[in-house]
Amino acid sequence: MSPIGSTSGPLFHNWQDADGGQGNWHAWVPNFQGAKTMRFVTAVSGPGPNNFYLHVFGIGANGTLFHNWEDSYGAWHAWQRDYQGAPKLDLIAAAIGTTGHLEVFAIGTDGTLFHNWQEAEGESWHQWLPNFQSAPKMRYVDAAIGTTGHLEVFAIGTDGTLYHNWQDDQDGGRWYDWVPSFQGAPKVAGVNATLHQNLEVFAIATDGTLLHNWQDDQDGGQWHGWVPDFQGARKMRPAAGAGALAAAVGSGPYLQVFAIGADGTLYQNWQDGQDGGRWHDWAEDFLGAPKVVFVMVAQGPNAELELFAIGTDGTLLRTWQDPRVLTDPYRGWHPWERHFQSAPPSRFVTAALGGGTGFGEGPHLEAFLVSR
Repeated sequence: MSPIGSTSGPLFHNWQDADGGQGNWHAWVPNFQGAKTMRFVTAVSGPGPNNFYLHVFGIGANGTLFHNWEDSYGAWHAWQRDYQGAPKLDLIAAAIGTTGHLEVFAIGTDGTLFHNWQEAEGESWHQWLPNFQSAPKMRYVDAAIGTTGHLEVFAIGTDGTLYHNWQDDQDGGRWYDWVPSFQGAPKVAGVNATLHQNLEVFAIATDGTLLHNWQDDQDGGQWHGWVPDFQGARKMRPAAGAGALAAAVGSGPYLQVFAIGADGTLYQNWQDGQDGGRWHDWAEDFLGAPKVVFVMVAQGPNAELELFAIGTDGTLLRTWQDPRVLTDPYRGWHPWERHFQSAPPSRFVTAALGGGTGFGEGPHLEAFLVSR
């Protein structure tokens, strides 16, 4: 089942002008590009002449995979149904891989892990491969480039087992076998990996314990073991994947991490550039946030961070961090904007940098919302 469950709703779209955190937002457009109702959506910048082709994947009410894309001139294209002959799905994730190709992972409605990829040069797609690298049944997957430049993939089995795989730069991007209970991890409900100075990985155990591990650039990418209750963290919401954990690198650069407590409290921590990446204490009720059920963060065109959260009543909240404030990651954040741009009651939101480079200006931040 997808991280937002099996319920679908109309897909809305909004976008922010390219002039940084001061950039104007626009009105939410329902049924974007004629989209059917969705229950999950993700967006990723992929291969293209200016490296700002934005690929958007949506999963419809019955698990149908839809695909749309924005070119470097900011033009959108038609939704394609059953993209590349995809099976019925619950979840999809995508990341630029070791070789520069767009690597896409999907989980079928029966837990089968599928893989597809788009070449960076010819931009051609391949066929969906089921049971990728002999993967067991999964319920969640996440991927990020690691400190060695390899693509590191984490997946959660249907029983909560945390698996790991990686792609090196040999033989066109060679894959390895899945390693279960990676680094001795307990059963987990969610995982998030983000590259900062090192690859920082957070996981939430099925009992709500927040775990942290990291990979440095020594000895081909050395891992350091899971630390439970990281930095004195409280028990977190053991939700499946997307929306339970969020992390991104902003101005400074600092790594900002957000997690939702078991009672809906929004927590924040950050890693600076001192002493090999020093961590700080968790801040509760970040910026006076109400109780929330979802959080996501994205980097805007000028390294400003855009933070979205969804309250227990479906209210969409948004704040952002001014990139001009470089000396203190607690400063520069703005008050929460509630019912952001008159958004409808929401269940899921995502955002990524999209087109605009064809006009000689920076990329826009494109946001997508699944309403209740």
